[in-house]
This record gives sequence, structure tokens and C-alpha cells, in this order.
Amino acid sequence: MNEPPDPFDLDNPHPLVNRILQDIYGPRQGGLKVCVDAASSRLGVGKTSTAVWMACELSRLFDYELEFDDFTLDGEQYKKRWREHSGDSPSVIVIDEISGAGIAPSRKAMSNSNQELARTWELMRTKKIVTITTCADINFIDSALRKLLDIRIHMLDKPLFHAKCYVMKTSFAKSEIRNKTLGGRIRTPSMAGHPFLEYLDAQKLELLSRQSLMHKAVHKDGIAINPRLADYATIERLMNEEGWSQKNAAMAVGVSSPAISLWKDKGLVNIR
Repeated sequence: MNEPPDPFDLDNPHPLVNRILQDIYGPRQGGLKVCVDAASSRLGVGKTSTAVWMACELSRLFDYELEFDDFTLDGEQYKKRWREHSGDSPSVIVIDEISGAGIAPSRKAMSNSNQELARTWELMRTKKIVTITTCADINFIDSALRKLLDIRIHMLDKPLFHAKCYVMKTSFAKSEIRNKTLGGRIRTPSMAGHPFLEYLDAQKLELLSRQSLMHKAVHKDGIAINPRLADYATIERLMNEEGWSQKNAAMAVGVSSPAISLWKDKGLVNIR
């Protein structure tokens, strides 16, 4: 099977790229929302990698300098970043695991987070922001938010890092959400090792740690004790007193090196 061409080849751009540029620079002059999901809710098929790749390619086209704050799993961080973007010039924000991280799950349709995100997206047309979200399956997202999505990138099971693209449309009569094919399949590169991808991975590890601690908190004399504090202290001792590298210290406590970087940024560990 012939490999699909580079979607961002501006001599022959994929309809996906044309659609994004038309929405940003055309008469509509507004932002749009992209969701990257997977066939059969498969994990490990490159959803987050594809989101990072798209963000990097679009930022290059927009002449926008991506920052780590543009990559998040947190709804409040997303809204904060959305407010910070001027909207006069095109920009990009990535929300990873929009359902799994609890920002917009379908089972909590009336939650504050879902309603606030819907309001943000409804107002987004006034800012030229491309929001790229990921989730295991687009149906895991609240239905009201699905109706506000513009483009779906559906990662295939095989071959890896291949996807089909769709325009999201809502029927007038029944308010049904329909997918209209947008060009042929695309191939996306693996972004393994990219700092933005590692930053998102670190946030996932931190989120999983927090969720685990909520269920496994140890209580003494009525006071909750955070078991993760022992890891923080171990990392500080290994790196500050014994001269271990961050990579080796991370392996010693069973976390990733980017997770330690995130803890340092948040002031949870003090590395001299």
C-alpha cells in the first residue's frame, strides 16, 4: 500500500489542512475544535502523538510559538490559556484525554466543567484558536460538546499512525451528529521523545498518582497522609545528597523523568 503524502505539504495540502486554514483566514475568521480519537477505542495508536504533531505543524504555519502551557489535561488551565491568547493572531492549544481526565465526560453531561467548556467553545468563534483534543472514543465526550466540534481525526488500528478525517456536522431535523469524509487517509509521524509529548505524559502520570492517592490515602489520628511525600523526599535525597541523575532517581521511585520535571516546576521537590 502506498504511503499517504504529507498532509502539510503546502504545494498539495490535504483537505484537512485546507479546511483549517479556510476557517482561520477565510470569511469566517474564527477558531475551531479538532478531536483525535481511535477506532474501537484502541490505546497506543498515536492519538496524543498526532495532537502534538498537528499543534507543531499548525504553529509553524501560523508563526505561533508554542509553549508548554499550551498542552494540558486540566480544564481550568485550558480556560486560563484561552483567555491569555489574544485571538488576533492564530494559535493552538491541546487538551489531552478530554474525557478520561474528567474535563468533559459524557456521563456527567450537566457538570460544571462540561457547561463551562461549552460556553468557552461557543465564545471561541471570536478568537482564532485551534483547540486539539484527544479521547479514546468521541462518544465518550458530552453530546452537547460533540455538536460544537468541527473536525474529527479517527486513528486507525492498522497501520499505526494512520487516520481518516471527517467534518463534524449536526443535522437540522434531528440534531444528529454526522461525519462527512474529509479527503483520503493521512499518515502522522511518531513524536516519541518530543518535549511536548513527554510533558503531557508527565501530566498523565501525575494525574494517575493523584487519583491513586485519593483511594489509597493513609490516615493517622484522623489526618490524611500523602504517600507520595515519601517519593518526593527520596528524589531530593538521591539527587541532592547522593548525586544521582534525574533519570536514575525517577527509575528508583517508579516514575518518569518528565514527572520529576513537572514536580520541580510545581515546587513539590527542591533540587539544588
